[in-house]
Amino acid sequence: FFFQEAYLRQRQAAPYFLSMPTPNERQGLVSIVGAGGVADTLHVPVVPAISTILNAYPQANDPSGPYGARTYLEQFSSPTNRHQYSIRVDEHISEKDSLFFRFSNEDNILPYRNVGLAILDPTFSAFLRNDWLNTGVSETHTFTPTLLNILEVSFMQTHETSSPRESNLTQVGFADGALSTWGPYSGGYSLEPLTFNVRDRLSWSKGRHSVNAGGEYRKMNASYWGTAGNGGDNGAFKFAQGTLLPVAIPSASGNNNLPLGAPSPNSLVSFMVGASQFYSRTVAYPGFGPSGGGYAPFSMRRANWSGWIQDDFRLTQSLTLNLGIRYEYNGVPWETHGRIATVEDNPASPLFGDYVLNPSPLYRKDYRGLAPRFGLAWKVMPKTVVRGGFGVFTLLPLEQEADQHGFNFPFAGSSTVSNRTF
Repeated sequence: FFFQEAYLRQRQAAPYFLSMPTPNERQGLVSIVGAGGVADTLHVPVVPAISTILNAYPQANDPSGPYGARTYLEQFSSPTNRHQYSIRVDEHISEKDSLFFRFSNEDNILPYRNVGLAILDPTFSAFLRNDWLNTGVSETHTFTPTLLNILEVSFMQTHETSSPRESNLTQVGFADGALSTWGPYSGGYSLEPLTFNVRDRLSWSKGRHSVNAGGEYRKMNASYWGTAGNGGDNGAFKFAQGTLLPVAIPSASGNNNLPLGAPSPNSLVSFMVGASQFYSRTVAYPGFGPSGGGYAPFSMRRANWSGWIQDDFRLTQSLTLNLGIRYEYNGVPWETHGRIATVEDNPASPLFGDYVLNPSPLYRKDYRGLAPRFGLAWKVMPKTVVRGGFGVFTLLPLEQEADQHGFNFPFAGSSTVSNRTF
């Protein structure tokens, strides 16, 4: 019996610079370079809702920093928390049977993935939690001194979640970097893949032959969920220079007044009057997602089967051949509620080349998983051995390749509206 447990608590601080509005800018007083290169001040009528955001920014504290009078410096401590433990049991049941059991679990927590947003408001940053659980059991049975069987069963569950704590606000960004982005991190997700595996292998030695044969079945279930990708659930506004002003803005000197409809001199002025360059939001198209936007959960299923036999044949005292063959079939992934879409790739299909909702199968099945193996070990001289081999190998399809079809149009898409008023 074996038990092991470990903890990690790490606090790592690093300097971060952000751009904050100055005291004057919080009052709508924006410094510009006017006609003839003369400094001037615009008296911007700040929208009340935007005034609330401006005053929610921390006060700048490092005028010598990279953003001048707007610079804010903070030594932010970013914590990492981990907890892991494992259990192992080896049991000798009888002269012919033994049992092995293993269980491992790990929890990984990163409270703040986005330090810049966490400095503005801890609820803006997404947290990351990545936990996994792995367990397995195997039984070894000895039929004879030369015949051995091992049966193994295992599964692994992972759960990765990342999401901002605040999801009811709209994100605000600045094309020229006038201020640091305000609002929650862009979206979140939850991934829960589960892999179940059964394998049985038989080893047999007879004369000059050492034979290994077996089969394996692997089942993978994966459940996913995601929120909007642009600015979180409520989308994101982007402010930029050149947006047409919805109000007239006077200047302190009277020489640089901006009339109604004039282009904004910078993104900060555009923000103050609520004139965005565009508003964007990632949503599922009507009828293909939850009401209010975001992604509907989807669950992928896939399985594969394999079998093999290999003989290490000692042909002579100096030459051993490794002869084997393996067959593997990787099943085509499918989604439990028909929430996938892709381009039909089967030339025999009347929809070849078309974009298809819930294709069945997702792609053509491939039964060509026959994989021969050949190797040798040749003792040329007492101190020299030449080894070589040839094999055909089948790679499992990447899980992400199929999973991405659940995020395709029309289950997700970015919508953008220009010149949207904040």
